[in-house]
Amino acid sequence: MFYKSIYDIEWKYYDLLYGDYSEDIAFYNNIVKNDVLELMCGTGRISSKLKNANTIGIDNDDRMLKEAEKKKLNCIKQDVKSFHLDKKFDYVLIPLNSLLLFERDDKEKILKLSREHLKENGKIIVDIIPPLDFEESMVYLGDHRISENLEIWRFFVPNFSDDMMVLNLTYFYDIYENSTYRRDSAVLVLYLENFETMKEIIKNSGLKIDNVYGSYNMKKFVPEESAKMIFILKK
Repeated sequence: MFYKSIYDIEWKYYDLLYGDYSEDIAFYNNIVKNDVLELMCGTGRISSKLKNANTIGIDNDDRMLKEAEKKKLNCIKQDVKSFHLDKKFDYVLIPLNSLLLFERDDKEKILKLSREHLKENGKIIVDIIPPLDFEESMVYLGDHRISENLEIWRFFVPNFSDDMMVLNLTYFYDIYENSTYRRDSAVLVLYLENFETMKEIIKNSGLKIDNVYGSYNMKKFVPEESAKMIFILKK
């Protein structure tokens, strides 16, 4: 079956597929503390593991939020392009490529709203990938044997726009569940940014760059080399 969004498939399996991913968790635990707002918090994979933070999460997917509530997390249904909370935060997190789900105007909206929710010396952390050089062929993401009654195999096929700045990923999920096999598919669109275009977006949002890391181990960002662009932003 074809779905409009990969989250129409993955909400049910998200913690099973990504729950053990912890590189970014260690990074955030080295930095954030006190009052923290996580945008597009999903099932709370990150928020549930922050050690020194009072965290509020925002997402607009009821299914993901129900999973987060099972973890006793404080999560609110709001649209990140128009959210408002009567509270300011020491840190606002926009993790794991979430900002790339939006085109440029919406990126600026989200960053401006994040700025409005910062305390005076607060910081925004944006974790995204730089433009990639994928071959346009099927990429195998691995198989996941969850239990005797659930196995998932994942693939995607990338397709770029002519300027290489819009990445369409068609995902395929071969799912064996309760003795039944099915193939589901969906598309994920990422609106990529390079370092220079991100600087423009940040400036237009009324923010300044405090630091940029190229990896979760806090190595300096090096254009054309680093696998990550992790921006630490301030007012």
